[in-house]
Amino acid sequence: MSTRIETLNPETTTGKSKELFDAVQKKLGFIPNLIKVFGNSPATLQTYLSLGE
Repeated sequence: MSTRIETLNPETTTGKSKELFDAVQKKLGFIPNLIKVFGNSPATLQTYLSLGE
């Protein structure tokens, strides 16, 4: 049995993850799968994105 972490759908995501997805979309023109996975935890996603700043 394998356990997989689901990627979020940017079109149906809400809240802080949606805000961060929108920022990534604006900057890159798309949302990479890793970002969609990190969206499951908005705090993790925000921390990951801040590493590049």
